[in-house]
Amino acid sequence: MRVLVPILEVTVASPDELYQAVQTIDWSRYLTPEHTLAVDSNVRDSRITHSKYAALRVKMPFATSSWLATVVAERRY
Repeated sequence: MRVLVPILEVTVASPDELYQAVQTIDWSRYLTPEHTLAVDSNVRDSRITHSKYAALRVKMPFATSSWLATVVAERRY
């Protein structure tokens, strides 16, 4: 089962602003290492012209977060 939960709605003017906005999310409130992350993005009247690029920029802070790095480090045997 999948549950879609909007966790951030923000207006940004560039990919860097999008990246910075997503870094403000406390991912541990929504995900554990056993979960997956799906991002649905919609761009319109934006300097970000490709929705898949916007989705990738949203996932990047999650993938590089210190929370994830700590979890991965703890799972090494």
